[in-house]
Amino acid sequence: MFERGGHAGMLFRYKGRDTGNRWTVVRSSAMGRRPRRARAGGPGFVERVYYFAQGGRCQNLKGRRPKMTRKVKVVNYRNTNRKWKGFVRSDHFAVRWTGVLRIRKNGHYRFGIISDDGSKLWINNRYTVNNDGLHGWRNREGIKHLRPGTHAVRLEMFERGGHAGMMMRYKGTDTRNRWKVMRAHRSGHHKGAGFREEVFYFGQGGRCQNLKGRRANMARRVKVVYYRNTNRKWKGFARSDHFAVRWTGSLRIRKSGQYRFGIISDDGSKLWIDKRYTINNDGLHGWRNREAINHLRRGAHRVRVEMFERGGHAGMMLRYKGPDTRNRWTVVRSSGVRRLGSKNFYKGSGFVERVYYFAQGGRCKNLNGRRANMARRVRMINYRNTNRKWKGFARSDHFAVRWTSMLRIRRTGNYYLSIVSDDGSKLWIDNKYTVNNDGLHGWRNRMAIKHLRAGSHRVKIEMFERGGHAGMLFRYKGPDTGNRWKVVRSGSGGSGWSEKAFYFGQGGRCANLNGRRANMARVIKVINYRNTGGKCPGFARSNHFAVRWTGRMRIRKRGAYRFGIISDDGSKLWIDNRFTINNDGLHGWRNREAIKHLRSGVHRMRVEMFERGGHLECCLGTEDLTLETDGQWRVQAEKANAVANAVALVPLIAKDFSGNRPSTSVKVVVARI
Repeated sequence: MFERGGHAGMLFRYKGRDTGNRWTVVRSSAMGRRPRRARAGGPGFVERVYYFAQGGRCQNLKGRRPKMTRKVKVVNYRNTNRKWKGFVRSDHFAVRWTGVLRIRKNGHYRFGIISDDGSKLWINNRYTVNNDGLHGWRNREGIKHLRPGTHAVRLEMFERGGHAGMMMRYKGTDTRNRWKVMRAHRSGHHKGAGFREEVFYFGQGGRCQNLKGRRANMARRVKVVYYRNTNRKWKGFARSDHFAVRWTGSLRIRKSGQYRFGIISDDGSKLWIDKRYTINNDGLHGWRNREAINHLRRGAHRVRVEMFERGGHAGMMLRYKGPDTRNRWTVVRSSGVRRLGSKNFYKGSGFVERVYYFAQGGRCKNLNGRRANMARRVRMINYRNTNRKWKGFARSDHFAVRWTSMLRIRRTGNYYLSIVSDDGSKLWIDNKYTVNNDGLHGWRNRMAIKHLRAGSHRVKIEMFERGGHAGMLFRYKGPDTGNRWKVVRSGSGGSGWSEKAFYFGQGGRCANLNGRRANMARVIKVINYRNTGGKCPGFARSNHFAVRWTGRMRIRKRGAYRFGIISDDGSKLWIDNRFTINNDGLHGWRNREAIKHLRSGVHRMRVEMFERGGHLECCLGTEDLTLETDGQWRVQAEKANAVANAVALVPLIAKDFSGNRPSTSVKVVVARI
């Protein structure tokens, strides 16, 4: 919304099954994190769009902030001189698509990218197809040999002027050598439930061989590790003899206690729980059982099983019993493997801590491209200086750690940032090198001053330990802490709406806020400002400003919902990036409504409003409609005796920033049959 002059107000409300069919001010259920553009774990390509002047070739997009991020199923935009759906421009833009391609059959695959203007394709971070430069609708292809499994895909293109189009396709064994538009699959951040089964075909000896570094001939997911003892080939296997198998997964424990694990196999097998060697059933033997007892805490635990078969019968079963199974033997079912492997994994509260075990030198080494030995979330970086192992770490020496997260700043100003470590460490804020505490040294402090605006800021810290004592502390002080040193706690600021205020001269309609830098950013619980001629709490102006609210609303019951925004001056509402309500223009306290069918789950919300002059007020609410069998719309009231031909007065009660109740009451139709 925007406000040019006169009165100004804004209200965003809804009603439906979740609210007992009463108008309620919308509370965002997910604005702790940054208004996240796309879920990394879901199927599809992550599409990032950048608006800036283009030249004659694809420019480096690393470090640039995208103006729009969303999920798309395929990269297939027809060649046109109009704007692509959802895009703000038709010229002078660049796009990056990233995703995962799942290959089921080993073989050579041909990839083709057709674009206008230039484009480039990377498979598994290797430059594969070059279609760069200024040209029309042109095709370029490349051939790559791919094994079964998931493969990282990255595609970049730019458009300077004229027509614009983009299509990515491939053909090979999986497509029966027919061209097919590529569809991205789920990424590896959260692999689905089940064990990952990797099969290796090679000559076997008398014991389990080391499978590390070997390439699997087949990889798939199985629900359980349970193959009955037989002299035939297991289902889906190419051999009945001379093969080895590795299963990896996660076992979720709900009740802490003693658990007994058993592996029955023919031939040998081994079991690891949380990377600890637990059961040895190795060697050449028949259908034999081996057991072990392990105390497990509540939560997820990593499971790895390996076995081999040289000849004769082959069978394998993994089972356990304990408090979760009422002490009855049960075949283990994996609950999936969570891996925090993405470079830009900033979602949720806490720091993402990645630990790397390798020999250290005298300075912090480059960790890019290395695979972490352990990844988890921690609330803060505060490890006391000790010569013992840190909690959860496997080593006390020769390791490196990287922490990444978001730091939410509520008050703009100068902040002191400090890292105290033994041995060396480094700090980056918003991808800019900020503090250098590198080298071999004892418990040493290094600080830097940085001006931070209100909002979220990226934090990255790296440290290494070669030997002796090890410790690490990350702290800061500034306007948010009352200029007192405080250990940084990563988080996204609690649930609510992300509110951004823009101060500039307003006209007669909502102005485009994309690309503008907000003068103020904060998190609020509801959008409910009473109609007033004064300034809203926390705002620097009462006229000539615009506001954007972004958040997520959780719907628990599927159905038709009526949304209403009441504002002075104009306002607009988007749900799931679709324009839903238009209450734009210069006007007084006016209501506009729309009906939208919503599935159960989380939905993205965006509200914009402007105020040019006079009073200001804004409120948001919704209503739920369900189509009955007689073909008439019926409003479901919370109380049975409330369903009648009536008009009820419903006070919209929500606390404003000063803690007082607004004096506004709004007339709303609650039930009309």
